[in-house]
Amino acid sequence: SDGSEYDLAFDDQEFDVFRDKYLKSYLQKAEFYFEINNSIKRSFEFSIVLMDANDTALETIPFDIPAYSGTSNIITRTEIFENKRLDLLKSAKKIGFVIAMDPGTALDQNSTGSLILRSSATVYLEIQ
Repeated sequence: SDGSEYDLAFDDQEFDVFRDKYLKSYLQKAEFYFEINNSIKRSFEFSIVLMDANDTALETIPFDIPAYSGTSNIITRTEIFENKRLDLLKSAKKIGFVIAMDPGTALDQNSTGSLILRSSATVYLEIQ
């Protein structure tokens, strides 16, 4: 390929982590931490999509990932869910991952590098 294409990949997973009514009622805040390490000489657009049971997007969390240029290329972000945003998170049933490779120098089987996503969550509960 000539590198001008806009390659797109999508995957979704079940995300009904709040199905337990007690956890759902005690949860006061959630923090999601994301770390993306790109060592590929192409930039990407990556999104995490929270969806309801009908696959309707409730919220999209976008990331612009710059191309690797020989130095550390780690993007980090913390997303905080409180109040109305927390209610939205509690209603999510699926989580989708969308990645698009931006136009640029063509890649082939000899191209090097990887795109690694790490994530973690911290939840804050108030048990009465």
